[in-house]
Order: sequence, then structure tokens, then C-alpha cells
Amino acid sequence: MMKVWGKSEYGYYAYYISIATILLAIAEFGTPNVFRRNYTDTESHTKKEVYSSLYVLRLLFITPIALTFLGLGWYYNSLFFIYYSLVTVIISFRLNEYKLEMNSENKFISKMKSLIYLFGLITKVTAIYNGATLETIGLITLIEHCLFTLAFIKRTGFDFKFNMLKKDLLKAFFYTSAAFASTYIIALLGGKIYTLLVFNVLGSEETAVFAFSTRMLEILLVPTQVFPVVIIPLLMKSTLSRDILYTHINRAFSYLYLGITICSVFVLPIILPYIIDGTENIVQFLPLYCLTLVFSLGNTLAGVYFISLNYNKILIYRSLGLLISNLSTGLLFMELWGLLGTIYSIIFSFFIVDIVGAVFSLACRKEYRFRLAGFLKPWLLLKSILNLSETFRHNNNS
Repeated sequence: MMKVWGKSEYGYYAYYISIATILLAIAEFGTPNVFRRNYTDTESHTKKEVYSSLYVLRLLFITPIALTFLGLGWYYNSLFFIYYSLVTVIISFRLNEYKLEMNSENKFISKMKSLIYLFGLITKVTAIYNGATLETIGLITLIEHCLFTLAFIKRTGFDFKFNMLKKDLLKAFFYTSAAFASTYIIALLGGKIYTLLVFNVLGSEETAVFAFSTRMLEILLVPTQVFPVVIIPLLMKSTLSRDILYTHINRAFSYLYLGITICSVFVLPIILPYIIDGTENIVQFLPLYCLTLVFSLGNTLAGVYFISLNYNKILIYRSLGLLISNLSTGLLFMELWGLLGTIYSIIFSFFIVDIVGAVFSLACRKEYRFRLAGFLKPWLLLKSILNLSETFRHNNNS
């Protein structure tokens, strides 16, 4: 997109997709987690009662968001948001995908989505090189959602039954989904707020530089995908002390990302000109932006720790604190230092949240000590890796 469209057009796409991502998260409103948590619990209700009640609950959030997309389509005079209004309607049927998950049909889901997304990727790249606009990309995304949603419905059927709708379930599911959604949406806003700020304060070309750099950082953060799948269950189930294990995890990942950060700062300016033309602004910005990796990792690890202890309120407060700090300091620092102000704002916000948490919360203070203990003793890195390996092996055997 950056190579063919140029910075301005890609900047608009990054801005539009950030708005769409936030609105779609609100439309989902934590209901996927509620479904996964309750669908197989047949002691107090049937599977069809869970499906029917959650389907109605989803519609309550999906309908206003779909209408919001229509309003944005009119305001920006763009079909992009019209297509995403239809995507929002389609995701009301995504319960069928979660139903397949709960029925242990992940292989079918993976094959189907991989095939459709590969088709979509090839189509999008071809379309971009043949003069397609961001609105065309929105249309292809809509077609992707239609295809895999139809495949899932055909596989599982549509289980909604009006007579299976239960008001008590609907009420209980609302409160549970609100707990899941609040943390996720606030955190997502905190992550996307800079794209929205850069676009409105600095313009579309600077947005392109920031959005491209953010994509590069997301690639560098790929190893953290192990957290929800492996690390959180390990912390919750391991016989080893959670605090000791958490310190080992901190040490291993902190030094991994310190290495990635140092390599990025020196290597990216050399390789970026070969990846994309006109990288002067990116070469200046991205290596410095990589300095936020270590701070971002610390925040993510803190979230892992609190999730394992089921400290949902702390997660909400931390996410809300980051959002407020990102918004206020982002506006101020961008006015003072331009795009570099986003880096200063991100690092400052992570520091502030840690300091305020340590002052007002014993749990945060404890986590902060474990994080520092992991980072400040590099000579124990090999021991930490060996201990983690042994813990993994023990858990797998048991």
C-alpha cells in the first residue's frame, strides 16, 4: 500500500482502519469470551439457550455500531465505512465460529480462514497494483467475512430459537461481557489513540510513517504471542511458585527484547531502503520507535501477571491510566516535538502507570519488584531459561 499508493493515501487507510478496529471491538463487547466460558456449561442451561441469549445480546451492540459506520460513511463520503457497516452485521453470526472452537473443530476453522485470507491477500495485492483504492480493500474484506461466515454456518447450522431466549441469562451475560470488554476496549483505544491523534494533529503523511512503523513493531512483537497460549496457563497451573516463575519469564523475555531493540536500532536503517522507496522519515523515526519495545513488553508482562491472579480491576485501572496519559501527553508532546512526541508520550505513559500503580497498589508494587528483579540480574539469564524449560517439560508430562 505504501509503495503503490504513497504516504498520503496509506495514511488515510491507516486512520480509517483504526476507527473500524475500535468500533468492531465495541460491537463484539466481550461476548466471544462469554460464549467460550458458558457454552459447554450445561448444568444450569442448554447450549441453545446460551447461543440464543448471546446472539440477542450481540445484536444490542452490533446494531448501533452498524448505524455508526453508516454515519461515518456519510460524513467522510466513503464507501469504506459502508462496507464495514455490513461487516458489523455479519459478525453477529460469528458465534458459529466460536461454537466450532468449543466442539474442537479448530482444524476446520484454521484451514477455512487460512484459505480465505490467502485468497483475500492475493486479491488485495493484485487490486492495489491495478489502481484499487482503500474502498476496494474494504469491499474485499467484506467478501472475506461473508465467505468464512457462510462456511461456519453451513458447518454448524443456525441455533437461534426465540423460545430459548432467557432473560436471566441475558442479564448475567451482559455483566460478564462488560467485564471482559472494558479491559480490552480501553487497552485497544490506548493502542490506536496515537494513530487518531497523529492524523488529526500532524496529517495523513505522518500518519503513514507512524502506521507503517507500528506494523513493523508488531512483527517484532510476534514472540509475545506465546503469552496467552502458553505463559498464562503456565503461571496458573505450575507447581513452581508463581512469583519465582514470573521473575524467570521476565528475565528471559526482557533480554530477548533488549536484543531485538538493539538490533533494530542499528539494522533497520540499513535494510529499510531496500524494502520501500522514500523511507527518509521512516528511517529517522522507526529505530527510535523501537526503543518503546522494552517498555511495551514490561506492560504486557504485568498484564499477564494480573490475569493469572484474576486481578481484573487492576487491569482496568492500568488500561484506563494508559489511555488517559496517552491522550493527554500525546496531544501535548506532538505539538512540541512532532512525530517524535509519540515516542516520548508512550515511554512517559508506561513510567507513570508503573509509578502510580506502585504507590497506590500493593499488588502492583509486588509485580514491579519481580519485574525489576528479573531485569537487573543478567548473569542469571541461563539459569532462568533452564528453569523455564524444566517447568515446560514437567507440565507437558503431567
